[in-house]
Amino acid sequence: MKTKDMNKEFVEEFRKLIITKQLNFLIGSGCSAESIGLMADFGGNNSKLLDRIKKVSKELIGQAMNSSLDKAAKKDITSEDSKALNSGQESESIAILGSNQGSEARATINSGQGCENTATSSSSQGSEDKEKFANEAPKEFEDIVKNNLSTYSNFINAVIDILNLSNSRQTPKSVNIFSTNYDIFIEKAIDDIMEFKKFVFNDGAKGYFHRVLDSSNYNQVVSYKGLNNNYISEIPSISLIKPHGSVNWKKANNKIIIEPRVNDNPVVVVPNGMESQETFLNNHFYEMLRVFQLELDKQQSVLIVIGFSFQDEHIKKMVKRALNNPELIVYVFAYSEADSEKIKDLFGIKSSSIGNLKVFNPEDFEKKYVTEIKNSEADTEKNKKVKTFTLSNLTSLITEFNYEDTKNEERK
Repeated sequence: MKTKDMNKEFVEEFRKLIITKQLNFLIGSGCSAESIGLMADFGGNNSKLLDRIKKVSKELIGQAMNSSLDKAAKKDITSEDSKALNSGQESESIAILGSNQGSEARATINSGQGCENTATSSSSQGSEDKEKFANEAPKEFEDIVKNNLSTYSNFINAVIDILNLSNSRQTPKSVNIFSTNYDIFIEKAIDDIMEFKKFVFNDGAKGYFHRVLDSSNYNQVVSYKGLNNNYISEIPSISLIKPHGSVNWKKANNKIIIEPRVNDNPVVVVPNGMESQETFLNNHFYEMLRVFQLELDKQQSVLIVIGFSFQDEHIKKMVKRALNNPELIVYVFAYSEADSEKIKDLFGIKSSSIGNLKVFNPEDFEKKYVTEIKNSEADTEKNKKVKTFTLSNLTSLITEFNYEDTKNEERK
């Protein structure tokens, strides 16, 4: 089959599924690689990678704080507070992160745990980026974080549009986003979008000032009843499940607390080759993966994988097991042709499509569906462009909706 014909057939199938099925996404580190990099960029040094994630996440919180100050809170900050913020001294201000109420939270922001408005690092962070980010200027750092955030924001916007199109009588207007990343790009993107769109965000926490993570908080449906209780309309909802933890999680009294700041010692599963064992033994992470497994076992479910290489043995086994569910469809979008081959090897398959598992090679798509970059692997082919598939490409695929076709599909 020609590439154009294959693309047309797939896009039509894909559009139908994401509207009519229970939607799940699995997002990996590749989606944040633009600003954070990958493990290989830090020579396999877990500590340097975690420092980079913290640094980027602090910048995101700094952007949230600056946004709120510009809009509403400048009048509440004294001149001393402003000086303290500019000098990096301890100060209390507003830092907004997504919560299930979409409300503002107060956070202590200081030189060790708060926001950094520039890329200037402390002495402990000075050597963190020797490999990929050694010559990174403050403005360059700020720009790549904003660009990466924009990619996530466009994706979240597209997902919300999908939920608004779906028929709640057939399937809930909800989506589960499973992310192995412990940066806060998704949280920041959602927080920004909640100002303009009506939807519910559920990160699994309960409480207001003291937000405790509890997996029983998932699987909720929120509806609007109207002023006179004369109708019920389900409100779109996004659930975020992070089985590897997050830089804004801390452990207290054997509970995980979600805070609107980056913690010095966050609760995360370090990528050291022992993720499967550590995730299984740690009850909190095990509960997050249990939610993942239960969602994949549901009827009429679809899992879309992006930026994830399946190196996590535990998650790979869970997806393999879930494929026994005949009503589950798994779409894996590989970043490159080489990555697609590695993923197929991990699943022990030779074909790109076997049963309800489909692994997509970006070389199979038309140019309009992929991102072309210069080949850096072979000196003789440096000028040759190769196709890659990123979160931005997935967003473009999602947003290519013909609304009339969608309405016709719903009438069938």
